[in-house]
Amino acid sequence: MKRIILVFLILASSPSDAAISAEAKVLTIPESELLCREKVAAWTVTPGDNSDYIAVALESLAALYSENGRNDDAISKYKEALAVREKAPKPAASYIAVTQTKLADCLSRAHRDEESEPLLLAAYTTQAKLLGKDNPEIQKTKRKLAVCYLEQKKFAAAEILFKELFQTAKEHSDRTACGHRYWDELLYARQLTDLTDCHMRQKKWDIAIPLSEQLLFIYQNDAVTSEEPISLPSALLTMATCYSEGGQCLRAEPLFVQASQLIHLLKKPHPAYQAIILTKHGNNLSALGRFNEAESLYRQALSNWKSVNKPDDGDKLETIEAYAALLRKTNRLDEAQKQLAQAAVIKKKPLTTRIPLPKIFLETSTIELGGPIYQERTPIPPN
Repeated sequence: MKRIILVFLILASSPSDAAISAEAKVLTIPESELLCREKVAAWTVTPGDNSDYIAVALESLAALYSENGRNDDAISKYKEALAVREKAPKPAASYIAVTQTKLADCLSRAHRDEESEPLLLAAYTTQAKLLGKDNPEIQKTKRKLAVCYLEQKKFAAAEILFKELFQTAKEHSDRTACGHRYWDELLYARQLTDLTDCHMRQKKWDIAIPLSEQLLFIYQNDAVTSEEPISLPSALLTMATCYSEGGQCLRAEPLFVQASQLIHLLKKPHPAYQAIILTKHGNNLSALGRFNEAESLYRQALSNWKSVNKPDDGDKLETIEAYAALLRKTNRLDEAQKQLAQAAVIKKKPLTTRIPLPKIFLETSTIELGGPIYQERTPIPPN
């Protein structure tokens, strides 16, 4: 059985000692579940308000489930933790918001965005009241809410939030000190990526194309690509896709070729990403009537997908359906039907896709706009 490390806070050996010690044990998941139940039971009967401590224990177990692929169990535990926080004698709005975002993350991974949306909206509303809507501490929550809207195709709502995030990053980048320029460019690129994504999904190529050109300019910076080498070929792919799907196939062709060459130079090129480039390039060649070349790329892409164990992969579905469309164009209907049968199997489940955009490795905001901040606290254990 897979073993994991679960950390629970325990009371220091001396009752008068105010410090808290941590007990780290290597436990199996069943052992972790038992320990959580024992701790929660003990804290439940201990006098005083121990709701924070109970909630943290439940969240720790939920995080453990999530890391081990048990998303439904994680959702259940996060819901328990949220109920504990909400029913506390003195509910702390900021920590309720943190738990709401954690639960929303799990729901989003399960393609339950309709359930995730009200949690993120409540968390964002709470944080905005406490800190101000432009405070850096809530930028991640705002982005999660925007992505949640995007996944539900609520493009107008998503676009408003993405534009706000982009404008905040742009204003900060314009006034920042030169010494922080590198990080500011990454933050700016992240928000630009999201905005480009939003317009690409709506097929607004007249807007997406100039945005993709800005992205490519940023990712041609050697300092950026040295940190994340895949960013340059993915920026080329983004721009090529915008040109191709926007009807400018001839302009797209050299960009696809360059992206493909760069992805093969990486030390560890991911087969899924290679397959995406091959598929998008094949689509462009097919639109240009170069069917033999397109078929060769589709076949290579399908070969790559065999090494990717992801049954709900929407990008693999795109490869199969594009190849089937080419087979129909060339009057090979029996072969096309076989491909469509494979596509039907994939369509039975909710799909996830990798929009062909630069992979942003910067996960936290570097904006320092001032104002209060809060962090998820570690509660003092009961006596």
